[in-house]
Amino acid sequence: MANEKYQQIVDRLIDRTERHEIEWKEGVTSGVFQVSFPNYSLTLGQHDMVTGSFDYIISIIDAAGNVIDTFSDADLGGDYYPRMGDLYQNARRQALGVDMALDEILDELDDKF
Repeated sequence: MANEKYQQIVDRLIDRTERHEIEWKEGVTSGVFQVSFPNYSLTLGQHDMVTGSFDYIISIIDAAGNVIDTFSDADLGGDYYPRMGDLYQNARRQALGVDMALDEILDELDDKF
């Protein structure tokens, strides 16, 4: 049952992130991104594995700042590794303002040439 809820959370995060309905911010740790809700926050990061690859990790944090649960793409199986990878990249781009920077650079290039 928990696995099903984790999948629903990831699916909804993907959907809402793609529609720009939630705002990802940089987390406290480098390479970790966070979205906050009234009573809980979620962080999304990468965990390096011994094999040289990594898993995508989501942590659920309560209002007091305690991590109350954690799950990864490996827990979800199926196609969740690439899906959470895409979510991570989209969250990263949003939190760091990558698209805004690209738009500004393109505008500058259009104006200068």
